[in-house]
Amino acid sequence: MTASLNSPLDALLVAEPPAEGEEEELPLSLLRLDPGPVGVESALAEIAKLRALRAIGLPSDLFEGYAPKLVERLRRRVAAESPSHIRQHPQAIRMTLLAALVFQRTQEVTDALVTLLIQIVHRIGKRAERRVEAAYLNDLKRVAGKTRILYRIADAALEHPDEPVREVVFPIANEQTLRDLVAEYKAQGGAYRQQVQEVMRSSYRHHYRHLHGSSG
Repeated sequence: MTASLNSPLDALLVAEPPAEGEEEELPLSLLRLDPGPVGVESALAEIAKLRALRAIGLPSDLFEGYAPKLVERLRRRVAAESPSHIRQHPQAIRMTLLAALVFQRTQEVTDALVTLLIQIVHRIGKRAERRVEAAYLNDLKRVAGKTRILYRIADAALEHPDEPVREVVFPIANEQTLRDLVAEYKAQGGAYRQQVQEVMRSSYRHHYRHLHGSSG
């Protein structure tokens, strides 16, 4: 590890003076594991956190060849100590402990950000489906007679489950009417997915502009 890393790592130990009776804490951005509720603001916070960690400049292969459990033990040790206690360590030990903390937190924040973005995409999809479903339900209610036809067919089928379709259903809705209904719903199925995709794309553009504009 180069000497150029000493200053940014030691800067992590700069903390606000603790209130009386309270222990000093490492910067919250390094210790907070939970990225917060799913949303753009949480994603922006994680992006800022990741940038701050990467700005320290640790080489990605710093702990190559070392067992992950060893790095984890170093990280747990430094996370449990206050900055004043960490400052008392000899420089070599202090730098190793802080490097282990930054190294692992960088990985954890990266994983948390990926998970958060996946959750945002999933939520966008669910919201898009709900919006389109609501629109289709409203359209269905506006089609005169369709709901009544479907009800009468279902009622007749339940009343005469063993009778031929032509004798039970066709007196209510003839073959052409049924073909038209089937064709309409098949068309709506494709249109439904298309509308969901359109709503999702619109939401993606909105979220991307927010993320890009705030983090650029």
